[in-house]
Amino acid sequence: MSALLTALRVVLYLRISSDRDGDALGVERQREDCLNRAEREGWTVVGEYVDNDKGASTKSTKKRPEYDRMIGDARAGKFDVILGYSASRLTRRPKEYETLIELSERHKVRIRTVASGDADFSTADGRAVARTIAAWDAAEAERIGERVSRKVRENVKAGKFLGGRRPFGFESDGVTIRESEAEEIRNATATVLRGGSLRSIALDLNTRGVKTSAGKDWSPLAVRDLLRRPRNSGMVKYAPTEWDEDDNGNKVRKVNRSHAAVGKASWDAIVTEDERLAVVAILEDPKRKTSPGNQPSYLGSSIYLCGVCGSKVRTSASGGRATRYVCNGGKGTGPNHLSRNADKTDALVNAEMVEWLTAFIGVNKLMASKPGASVTPEWSRLTTELTAVQARATELQEDYADGYMSRAEFRSAVDRNRDREAQIREEMDRLTAPSNRLPMFDNVKTPGEVPEKWEALSIEEKRKVVGSALQVSILPTEKRGPVFDPESVQVTPKLNPLTLVGEPNVPEHDHTDK
Repeated sequence: MSALLTALRVVLYLRISSDRDGDALGVERQREDCLNRAEREGWTVVGEYVDNDKGASTKSTKKRPEYDRMIGDARAGKFDVILGYSASRLTRRPKEYETLIELSERHKVRIRTVASGDADFSTADGRAVARTIAAWDAAEAERIGERVSRKVRENVKAGKFLGGRRPFGFESDGVTIRESEAEEIRNATATVLRGGSLRSIALDLNTRGVKTSAGKDWSPLAVRDLLRRPRNSGMVKYAPTEWDEDDNGNKVRKVNRSHAAVGKASWDAIVTEDERLAVVAILEDPKRKTSPGNQPSYLGSSIYLCGVCGSKVRTSASGGRATRYVCNGGKGTGPNHLSRNADKTDALVNAEMVEWLTAFIGVNKLMASKPGASVTPEWSRLTTELTAVQARATELQEDYADGYMSRAEFRSAVDRNRDREAQIREEMDRLTAPSNRLPMFDNVKTPGEVPEKWEALSIEEKRKVVGSALQVSILPTEKRGPVFDPESVQVTPKLNPLTLVGEPNVPEHDHTDK
């Protein structure tokens, strides 16, 4: 070995594409072998670059920050030799081989390996050999990917767990249900079906300290992905990810649905498939607001009415005062018609709402005992199934367009779906649902459960109930100062629950201390 070569500055590049345990044992083995060769050759190692759990194939989209840093340092002249365990540890991408050739030609950087020999980029034949090796490395990586995809599809058809991180709602085997988390999925599904928001679900989970399976807080996006999963309803669906390149050479993700496999899973369902499809339909509805914007934090903002002009009041917290409901002429330019403490007003309306709901639940129990009367749980079941059938129609069209089913299979499935939709609508026609039905109270069996159920609702859900059940007007008051005047809040039921069973109307309530 010449004195010139031993004087060269050598760096190590170490990489392993998959390290599920996170212990970097593969990297340590590579380091040991590279250091042994450096010692045999009498080379001095001046640094190392490590990419643990990073792929280097044409299919991989993981960034290799240390590899990129090494290329930059090589161009800056910080070392003379790159030593890796094998050529495939450096890269399996033909484009990156061209970068290594460029380093050799322009910056005189040499490439050495422990297991693949020493690359010679100084001659045309040496560069041709390197490019051939790169092509075969890329082909082998693609063959591995094809074998893995084929095995995954086989496992999907058999309803097996595909592996990976523990799914929320299940144990680490991906099959055994973790009941505490499964109950959270059921509750969240029910919340969406009754009109609740993803934001309120995420806020509730985080407030109660419920974490994702990765130990993180919930976001609305994470809740959406959780509730859309086919595995929630005991189904498996696999759409392999494919990658292309845009004009700038960047990876572009494509999902090939023609290879999608759908079937019954080997684990039990947490929710029904109809419930899951209904949730998917709701979440994918283009009318659904995709940006949360400014979320109301008070019960009556844009719901309560001004007792002077009839405009909807708004909240104001100016001047360091407690938040108040205000109306300034309906146009935002005139003199204030009223200003009332928002927290105290909401407390009064909450109490009135609980009283109204208690009567409502009692009426539902009487209706259930009447021949031909509407039964709320049955109506809820039918509306959920109808939403699922409508979502299934869209799904069938997509599956047929993507080649997942033949024309005959598509027509047969569409006919069955249409027949079921007609049956559901006939059943719904036979039922007389109350115009003020409140689906979030479907599972409340006794009036005594109302206060606790009301407190458990999100602010969005409470606002929906108040807006549909009551008319709240804030009236002018003679009292001045910080004293709250309950007589200035007038609450009128839009539909008295007792009229649903033929009882006389209850007169309008004025909140006067008797």
